[in-house]
Amino acid sequence: LLCLAHTLSWQELAVVMGTFLIRSTTAAPSHPHDRREQAEELFRRSECIVWRGAAGAWPCRAWDAAWLDRHLGECSVKVSYKDSCGDVVRRGTVAIRQLLNEARDEQAGLKPASADGLVAYADNFDIAALIPEQLRTGVPSASLFGANRDLVIYSGFLGLARSVTRIHVDSEDNLITTIFGRKLFVLLPPSAQSHLDFEARDVPLDQTVLRAVTEADLSAPELIEEAEAEATALARRHPMFRQCPEAVRVVVLQGGDILVQPQGWSHWVHNLDLAFSVPCWAKALPPPGN
Repeated sequence: LLCLAHTLSWQELAVVMGTFLIRSTTAAPSHPHDRREQAEELFRRSECIVWRGAAGAWPCRAWDAAWLDRHLGECSVKVSYKDSCGDVVRRGTVAIRQLLNEARDEQAGLKPASADGLVAYADNFDIAALIPEQLRTGVPSASLFGANRDLVIYSGFLGLARSVTRIHVDSEDNLITTIFGRKLFVLLPPSAQSHLDFEARDVPLDQTVLRAVTEADLSAPELIEEAEAEATALARRHPMFRQCPEAVRVVVLQGGDILVQPQGWSHWVHNLDLAFSVPCWAKALPPPGN
């Protein structure tokens, strides 16, 4: 495949790769051992997949905004105030309760959107330090990695509706568990990164992409796939993807879904509601002395 990449256009290469780029499934393997084996195989093949409802039976599915307020409301976290592309304009430190109250007031129409268009996002806060035991039992995604993974890192992402994570890649394999809310991911495989037009990175994602999901019925897997297909077709028109449109895929995560995201995948994330997710990165450390 690497040899073909030098001789074929991106459109031709996408046909060769077919559905290898990313797949969506309605259920993960039921047995933890089988699920761990499948996750490691997906990481090995660099294949991204959505496990629909895979965390449905985990204790974290009982974590809603009220739960966060009770257990983490008084905790202060670093917050990024971002524009519609996910660029950080300023930073601050606020209590999680303040973010939850802002989301509640905005949803009730009591608080207008910020005049400068910036949206608060507590992205990548150290949730393991705040609720270590509840995290370990509530979000047991670390158990889905192979035994050779020596370093496991959890993080918390709490974003208001319309908050965005700038397109980037992770250096390690990642299992992203959505606790509540809806998150839209624009995904591209590692082989597409050199084809991205980063000069267009400051062009926001067109609102039609977001509406294709927010205005859709997402109550069944086939309806989710229809909405994702429509959003994908619209996202491919973004100028950043002009050289690799067929590599672009949009997926939507809802509460209880897990995204198996191998290292090197470009992802541009939009929170469609107040959304809380817990990524878990893992890697195998080299032997001592290496």
